[in-house]
Amino acid sequence: MKTAHIRFLITIMSVITLTLAAMAQPGTLDPSFNGTGYTTHSFNNTWNYPMALCITPEGKILSGGYKCDTTQHPNVQSLMILGYNSDGSPDLGFGVNGIVVTDYSSSILDLAVQSDGKILVAGQSKTGSQARGSFTLFRLNPDGTFDNSFGQGGIVQDTLGSWSGAITVLPDNRILAAGVGYTTGSPKYAFYMLARHNSDGTPDTTFSNSGFITTQIPNCTAAYTLGLVLQPDGKILLGDEVKIGRYCQSMVRYNPDGSLDTGFGVNGMVVDSAGIRNGLYKLAVQSNGKILVPGYVYLTDLMHPQYSLFRYNSDGSRDSTFYDGGHYFGEEGAGYDITIQQDGKILTCGNRRNDSTIKRGIVKRYLASGDPDPGFGINGTADLDIEKPGGMIRITLAPNGKIVTTGYCNEVITPLWRNTLTVRLNSFGVGISDDGTNKTVNISPNPFREKILVEGPGLKGSAITVTSMDGRLVARFKSGSDRESINLNWLQPGMYLLNVQSESSSFNSCIIKR
Repeated sequence: MKTAHIRFLITIMSVITLTLAAMAQPGTLDPSFNGTGYTTHSFNNTWNYPMALCITPEGKILSGGYKCDTTQHPNVQSLMILGYNSDGSPDLGFGVNGIVVTDYSSSILDLAVQSDGKILVAGQSKTGSQARGSFTLFRLNPDGTFDNSFGQGGIVQDTLGSWSGAITVLPDNRILAAGVGYTTGSPKYAFYMLARHNSDGTPDTTFSNSGFITTQIPNCTAAYTLGLVLQPDGKILLGDEVKIGRYCQSMVRYNPDGSLDTGFGVNGMVVDSAGIRNGLYKLAVQSNGKILVPGYVYLTDLMHPQYSLFRYNSDGSRDSTFYDGGHYFGEEGAGYDITIQQDGKILTCGNRRNDSTIKRGIVKRYLASGDPDPGFGINGTADLDIEKPGGMIRITLAPNGKIVTTGYCNEVITPLWRNTLTVRLNSFGVGISDDGTNKTVNISPNPFREKILVEGPGLKGSAITVTSMDGRLVARFKSGSDRESINLNWLQPGMYLLNVQSESSSFNSCIIKR
C-alpha cells in the first residue's frame, strides 16, 4: 500500500513537472494569437497611431486611433479602427477586410462597446481651418458602418470642448464622456469638460441642466483628459496631464449629480508634482477605493523620463503604504495605460528607452503592494522586443484572462512612419510559487476530491481565485475568516492554479482535483 502511494505521488509530480515545462511563462507572447503572439499593420507611407483599445463580449479586438499621410502629419488625420478576431486574424465582417478608415478629418482617443454591440468612439474632429478641433463622439454599427440613429449620421459634435479623451457607457446606456476645452482670449486657459448624453446622442439635460459641466483648472494653459473612471459609488474621477507653469498630474472628482466632490483633494481637485515634470494618461481604482496612476517623471533633467506608478488614497492624498512612499519609479520610459486583474495584480503598458532616442514597448505587472511581480516576464517586466522601435499605448484583458495591448512599431523620424502593433501575452503559467511575501498559507488536502481547506493568518478578506491551466477563471471566493473550506466538487479532474490575494501579499499554488 505504501509503495502504491509513493508511485502515485511520483506520477503526480512527474505530471506537474511535464505540464509546467510545457506551459508558457506569464508575460511571454501567446502563439495562439496570429501564430506569433502579435500582428502589425501598415497603410504604406503613413503615420499610424493607435490610441484606444477594447474587446467585445465575443472576444473580438478593436484597436482605434488615427492615420495620416506622412506629408500631412499632423494636420490632416483620418479616423482608423482595426478589427481582429480572437485568434488575431482580421475580422472580415468589420469594415473592409477588418479595417474602418474615414475621410472625415478626425482622430480616436477612446473606444467602448455597448451591450448591443454598437461601438462608441471618443475623439476630436476638424473642419476647415480649425486649430484644435472639436469635442466629438461617433457611434458605429457592429459591422463598422456609421449608426444613423446616433446624432447626425452617427456623429455628435460640440464646439465647447477641443476633444473628448475618454468615454464610458453607463448601466442605463447613457454615455459619459470627458474632454478638454479652452477659454477665449489671451492667454487661453484649459478647463475640464464632462458631458452626459442619452443613448441617441442628445445631451442629457438632467445632468447640470445642459448635459455639460466645465471645471476650470487654475492657471492651467494645457491639458489632455485621457483618464475617466466611474467608481462603484457613482462618483466620477477624471485624470489629466496639465501644464501649470510646468507639467504635472491632476485629478478631479465629481459626485453622481456632477457637483465637485469637496471631500477629494482641495475642493474636488488634486494637483501633484514630482521631480521637475511629471504626467499621467489613464487611471484605475482598486476594490478598496485607492487610485492608481501610471505615467512618467523627470527627476533630474528633461531628457530622461522614468516609468512611474502612483497610488492615492480615496481622499486624493498620496498613499505612503504603496511601494516607496506612494509611488514606484522604474527604468527610463513612460507608462501609458493600466488595468487590474481579477486577482488584484496590476498591469501597465508603455515604453522603455534604450538610450536618448530608441524606444520599445513593455508591459509591467505588479503585486497589490506595488512590488514588481517576480513571476511575470523578467522581474515583473515583459520586454516586447518585436519590431523596434515602438511603444504600447493601451492595455486590457481578454475574456480568458490573457493580456492584450496595442501600440506602434517601426517608428522612423525621417520620413515620418509608424505601423500599428497589437500583442497578446500569456497571463498564467509556471509562476505558481509564493512571491515571498506570504509563506504561511496552507492548502490541504492536495490532491483533493471535493473540498479544499485554505488557512493562514491574515487570510480573512482575501480574494481566492481558481484558474484552469489555460488561463480561464473557473471560481472566485472572498474569505470570511482565516480558515476557509471551499467546495470544488464540480470541477473536472485535473490541475488548477489557486491564488490568494490580500492587500499586501499574493500566494499561488498548483492544486490537483482527483
